[in-house]
Amino acid sequence: MAKTLELPVLLRLIDERSVAFRAAVASAPSLEVQVPTCPEWTLLDLVQHLVR
Repeated sequence: MAKTLELPVLLRLIDERSVAFRAAVASAPSLEVQVPTCPEWTLLDLVQHLVR
């Protein structure tokens, strides 16, 4: 059975993963680099997809 997380835990996880994603994007040499797990996408494509 799936476990439902409490709202504060969910918010913390979203915050932690958002910080990590922003750091990864900021450290990339370019927004035109390919996403390793989805080579037809650039980093910019991924960012735009996630912010929609």
